[in-house]
Amino acid sequence: MAIRQKIVELAQHVAGRTNEYTEKDPEYYVFADLVSDEQADLLIAMNRRVDEKVEDLAKRTGMSYADTFDMCMQLTDWGILEMKPQGDGTDRFELPIFVPGIFELMMLNRENANAHPEIARAFEEYTRTTVEQVTTIMPMGNGAMRVIPVESAIKAETRKAPYEEISYWLTKYQNHIALAPCQCRLVRQQMGEGTGNLPEEMCLILGATAESCIATGKARRITKEKAEEVLQVAEKRGYMH
Repeated sequence: MAIRQKIVELAQHVAGRTNEYTEKDPEYYVFADLVSDEQADLLIAMNRRVDEKVEDLAKRTGMSYADTFDMCMQLTDWGILEMKPQGDGTDRFELPIFVPGIFELMMLNRENANAHPEIARAFEEYTRTTVEQVTTIMPMGNGAMRVIPVESAIKAETRKAPYEEISYWLTKYQNHIALAPCQCRLVRQQMGEGTGNLPEEMCLILGATAESCIATGKARRITKEKAEEVLQVAEKRGYMH
C-alpha cells in the first residue's frame, strides 16, 4: 500500500518531529488504516496539548460547527482526542501526545483495539524504541513516567512534598476519578505475551482525562475511597503507581 502523505504529516504533528515516517513506524501505522484524510486535516489543525474550541477548529478547517463537533467526538471515541467539558456546558477538545496519551486511550476502546490489532503493536513498539531513548538521558526522578509512593512507604522521611503524595492528587480531583483496565496488560494480552494475568481495573485516571474516558465508556467513575482501596491492593502486590 502506498504511503499516505497526510498520515505522515499527522504523525509528524503529533510527535513534534520532522521525521519521514514510513509504513514500518508505529507513529504512522497506528493511524494509517483508521484515520481519513479529512480527519487528519482536523487533527493537524489542532495545537498539541491545548484545549481547542470547536468553533475555532471549524474556522481553520472550513467545516461546519456540527460536522467539526461530530468528527471530534468520533476521534475522542477512538482515543485520538480528549474531550474537555467546560463550566459553561460546552466541550473543548485536546490533541494529546503519543505517550502518555493517544496510545493508552486507543487501547481503552476495546472494540476498536480488537478490530485494529496494529494499535497494540504500535503501542508496544513505540514505548520500547522511542521512550527508552528518552529515559536514558533523564535525571533520576525526572523521567517521562513518575513513580509516586503511597504514604505508608514514605512515613519515615523527614519531609513529605505534596507533589509526591497520592492523597494530594486524590483530594484535588476527588470528584473526577476514573478506574480503567491496565492498558499495558491489555497490550500484552492482545499480543499473546505477558504473565497471563488478566488486565483488571487497576489504572486510576484523574481530572479532565477521567471525564473524557468516562464519557466515552473507556473507564468508570469511582469515589476517592474506592481509589484508595485500589492503591492499597496495588501496594500489596508490588505494582508501580
